[in-house]
Amino acid sequence: MMKRAMTNQLFEAALGIKAPRYVQGVDFDSAKLQLTIAVDCGCAEAVLIWTIICIFDTDGIRAAYLLTKTRSATQPNPI
Repeated sequence: MMKRAMTNQLFEAALGIKAPRYVQGVDFDSAKLQLTIAVDCGCAEAVLIWTIICIFDTDGIRAAYLLTKTRSATQPNPI
């Protein structure tokens, strides 16, 4: 649990997320090369879900896509 809290705090610092918002969870799917960050907006209505998908080739990162969606705070946490 301590490792998860430290990871969330690392992403909060890197992304400049401050209270009342906080990182709810982070997940990396190595098979899909997909990083998903759930950010609680500090309100009861919504949580932002940021998904970063990286496409690699032999030279390194070719492209990175940021997908953002919002879900109801009452929906289950995807992370």
